[in-house]
Amino acid sequence: MPNVSKRQFLKASVAGTAMFGLAGCTGNGDDGDDGNGNGAQPGDDDDGDEPVSLAVGTSVEGSTAFRTFTAFSQYLEDNGLDDKVAIESLVTEGATATYRGLDQGDYDVAGIASNYDQEMAPDDGDFADNPIANYDDMRQVRALLDNVNFLITEEDSGIETWQDLDGMTVSLGSPGAGTRPLYDWIAERELDGVDATVQYVEFGSQPDEMRAGRIDAAMVYVNNPPYTVMPGFHQEMDATVDWVPVPYSDSTVEALETEIPFAQPLEYDTTDDSDSYQGMVTGARLPYTCLTMSDMDDEVVHEFTRLMDEHGEDVLAADASAGYMADRDMGLGAMHPEIPVHKGAYDYYVEAGIWDDYDLMEPPEA
Repeated sequence: MPNVSKRQFLKASVAGTAMFGLAGCTGNGDDGDDGNGNGAQPGDDDDGDEPVSLAVGTSVEGSTAFRTFTAFSQYLEDNGLDDKVAIESLVTEGATATYRGLDQGDYDVAGIASNYDQEMAPDDGDFADNPIANYDDMRQVRALLDNVNFLITEEDSGIETWQDLDGMTVSLGSPGAGTRPLYDWIAERELDGVDATVQYVEFGSQPDEMRAGRIDAAMVYVNNPPYTVMPGFHQEMDATVDWVPVPYSDSTVEALETEIPFAQPLEYDTTDDSDSYQGMVTGARLPYTCLTMSDMDDEVVHEFTRLMDEHGEDVLAADASAGYMADRDMGLGAMHPEIPVHKGAYDYYVEAGIWDDYDLMEPPEA
């Protein structure tokens, strides 16, 4: 993971939108204070036995993030582990939309936000015209996944390079996806001087659009080392389209290595998971992290973090999307090194004796 420079922190903001309704559960020092500066604790309500329900914005339906938190929620419920903290997994328009939703108070937790988005926020790149208002109050909990991103076309299309897309239509995926800033950057480089039509087709619609001939190429991704976890739309694409990759130019690969934080080029072998294309693909790797706000109750976040860390292997057994929950080196090692971790998560990692094993930023609240 590249340790890129970040502006000094604290220098001196869909489908399934949820209202909090947690009666002070999300804040420190709100109603229900326990006398130690903390708000309502896990399991607290008028009767003393109701769990805190966390509204977790994930990503599009069928995405790895949605699958992971749905499997996590179901596992907790099936095993009676949701007595303190329960998870409500919500579909969103994509990871960047979820990141903005957390900023706007739509969710208690942003299940995923790309480290690239965190690097560009609050007001660079795609955030220049619409900054993240509460950036200084965002805190990391655990890395959740990464993906490898690349362009594909039909095998008999005659398209071998991005330059061959002249006069054709290329989809860069869902407009609210966390991949969009990277895809825009790649397309701007690769389509320079090329008269191609760029569209933002929802990932779930791309297979239909390609089979119908309405798009000629589409950006896709696979998740999590060893990159055998296909989101639903890519499974459909793989099963119904004879696809081949359209490689990045050497200059784009070099630029990914030197210019773009948290988007490193990576060689991906499709042999074990693709029925359509067998071979090596060079993609751009993006890690994603789970976030909440600094005023989320410390004990709630502590319990949320503990459940992910201690039960991740069992969640992985239920769904292959949960690899980052089951592996501490991925779950902690892929977090942004210069965005603070939430104090509740920090407390758990210190108690578990693993905080010092990773290059992470302590919360100012610690």
